[in-house]
Amino acid sequence: MSVALRRICYFDSMLTASTRHIRAAKAVLILLGIAAFFASPCFASPCFARPSFAVDRDAPPLPPLKVGVYIDPPFTMVSSGGFYSGYAIELWNLIEQKLGRSSTIENFKTFPEFLDAAATGKVDIAVGASFVTSDREKRMEFSFPIADGGLRISVNDRPKHSISGLWRGLVEEGHIEILAYGALILVGLSAAMMVVWRRVEKDFPSTPHDGFAEAFYRMVTLAMTGRGRVTTISTWYTKVVAAGWVVFGVAIAGYITASVTSIMTKNLIYHSVKGISDLENDAVGVVDGTLGQSVCVKRGISTVTFPTLLEACAALNAHTVTAVVCDGPLLEAIDRMHPEFDMREVGALFEKRKYAWPMPLGSPIRRDVNTALLELQESGEQEALRVKYFGALEAP
Repeated sequence: MSVALRRICYFDSMLTASTRHIRAAKAVLILLGIAAFFASPCFASPCFARPSFAVDRDAPPLPPLKVGVYIDPPFTMVSSGGFYSGYAIELWNLIEQKLGRSSTIENFKTFPEFLDAAATGKVDIAVGASFVTSDREKRMEFSFPIADGGLRISVNDRPKHSISGLWRGLVEEGHIEILAYGALILVGLSAAMMVVWRRVEKDFPSTPHDGFAEAFYRMVTLAMTGRGRVTTISTWYTKVVAAGWVVFGVAIAGYITASVTSIMTKNLIYHSVKGISDLENDAVGVVDGTLGQSVCVKRGISTVTFPTLLEACAALNAHTVTAVVCDGPLLEAIDRMHPEFDMREVGALFEKRKYAWPMPLGSPIRRDVNTALLELQESGEQEALRVKYFGALEAP
């Protein structure tokens, strides 16, 4: 091969090697550029960052949440100064902090108003003691459960039988008033018959006090036993009068016996109630719109409806109703808070349900509220609140 040809081949091989080196250098430079780009502050800017749920502190604050409450100790309570407290209130305060939201509270006077406010969207959430039921689920949504519960029965805790209790029962039922009118009638009839007997009986006492005493004795004996004499003179009309007094006397004796028996039976009933089946023939106090009311109505139990549980328990204390059927934790709270009430809880929980907070259908805050509840459960904060307010109860 000639010298010129060898030189050409040498330069060609050198050019090829240079091209390869250039390409390799370009690739290295490209890789370095990419690495520098991803490591630069530009890549870490919001333009390239993944979406986040962190609060934008520059954004305008969200409006306060509208919270409805219904006073039901120990879930919700309010002081004379308007300060709200209770298990549900403290739990909501923790959730409010997690949501980064403020709230305004509206206190509803009745339980139906409280539920309707959540169902219609008047409030964003109803914080209190609400059982989850199928009927309510059709009208509103619920948070995750905040506590377990069920219904229970409270009865009057006064002694079974006593003279004072019997007298109080006779007075409250109106029997004493009727007997008082009957006694006045007997006194009037005795005075009238004293005049008659003085004229028809020669041996009837002549002095006023002796005559009245004899007449009153005859009238009372006839009225109470149906036996005795109307007069010593035996004629057809005296016999008719005597027969009428026998009927009247039997009726009076029967009425007094029935009145006393009914009061004693009623007092016994107050202390023989063990379950809901023992209330089928008695008037039972319930709170309007509650699960206790619906259960009693479905069972055909006669009910007396009250706007609040406190009023129902006051009626129980006054013997206006035989028992009160309502949420077990609420009845126990009333019993503890009002030692002046003669009441006690009987039997175990029945119709067990979950407590949860109602919200309007399609609520935009339901997911966030439930997430916060789960976080509080996992951290043990919710359990600490439960023990604080329901320490004497069984754990959920």
